Amino acid sequence: MSAPDSLQLLADFGGRLDAVHSQPELRLALQFEMVDQADRGARALLEDLEARYFANAGNTESAEQSRVWGPVSLYCAQLEAAYVHLVRQFQTYSQGWAEVGDKIPMVVARAMRATSMRLKWQLMRYLPVEKDIWQTLSQLWTFVEDKGLGQARVVVYEDKSTLAREFLKPMMLAVSAADSLPALEVDIAYRVIDHLSDRFELQRHPAKASNFFVDIDRWTAPERYTPVSVMRSGARFFGAGRVMTQIDELVSKLAGGEIVPSEMNLEGIGDMGAVIHVLEHLGRQWWSGVRNGARSAVARSRRSESCTASKKS
Repeated sequence: MSAPDSLQLLADFGGRLDAVHSQPELRLALQFEMVDQADRGARALLEDLEARYFANAGNTESAEQSRVWGPVSLYCAQLEAAYVHLVRQFQTYSQGWAEVGDKIPMVVARAMRATSMRLKWQLMRYLPVEKDIWQTLSQLWTFVEDKGLGQARVVVYEDKSTLAREFLKPMMLAVSAADSLPALEVDIAYRVIDHLSDRFELQRHPAKASNFFVDIDRWTAPERYTPVSVMRSGARFFGAGRVMTQIDELVSKLAGGEIVPSEMNLEGIGDMGAVIHVLEHLGRQWWSGVRNGARSAVARSRRSESCTASKKS
C-alpha cells in the first residue's frame, strides 16, 4: 500500500474516532466499540507508516517524513481524545455506564498509552511538548487515585499492565532528554522504557530512586527533584527504581549477546550500538546525581565491538 493510501486510511480511522464525540446519545458500550474498532483497525497502518518514517530518516528531514508526521500526530491526538472522552463518560455516569464498568481500567490505560505515543512523535520531531499532554495525564492519574485503581492489573490490548506503569511510561520518557537523540533512538528509548516500566517507582515522597516529580494538581511537566524544589500536595514522585543499578549489566549483556533485542521489546532493531547508546543515555539522565567514574571497561569495550560489528554488517 502506498504512503498516500495509508495516510488517507489513517485519516478515515481518525474521522471515526472524532465521530464518537458528536453522538453522546449512544450507549457507552457502543461508543467504546466504535473507538475500539477504529483503534485496532489503524494499528497496522501506524506500524507501516512508522517504518516508512524511519526508512527516510537521515541527517536532514525528508519530504516523506514531513508527509507522514502530520497525519500520524493528528491521529495520535484523535485517539487520545476519544479515550479521554470515554473516561469522562464513566466519570459522569453516562447512559449505560454500568454495562461496561469493568472496562474503566482498560479505557484509562489506553488513554495514557495514546498520550505516550503522541509524546513520542512530538519528541521525534524535536518540538516543544504540548502542555495539554501533562494536563491529560494528570487528570487521568487523579481519576485513577480517586477510584483506587493505581495497582489494578489490566489487559490493555493483548498485553497486561497496571495503570501505574502506563502513567510512568510517558513520565520517564519525558525526563530522559529523548529529544537529544536521533529519531530512531527516540523510538528505541520509548520501547526500552515500556520493557522496563514494571521496575519503575511511583510514590508521594522523594527518594534516591524516585528523584523526579510531577504536580498532578497544577498539570506541570515532570522535572528533577532538588532540595529547593517547591512541593505541594499534588506532587507525585517517580523514578527508575531498581533499574538504576541494572543499566550497566543490561549494557554488558546486550553487547555480549546474552540478551537479544526481542527480549527487550526491540523486535526489528538490528543496530546494537544504537541500543547500547540509548541505554547509557537513559542511565545518565535517570541517575540521581553525578555518577562516580565512568562505566565499566567491559561495558565500554563491548559497546565498541558492537558498534564496529554493526557498521561492518
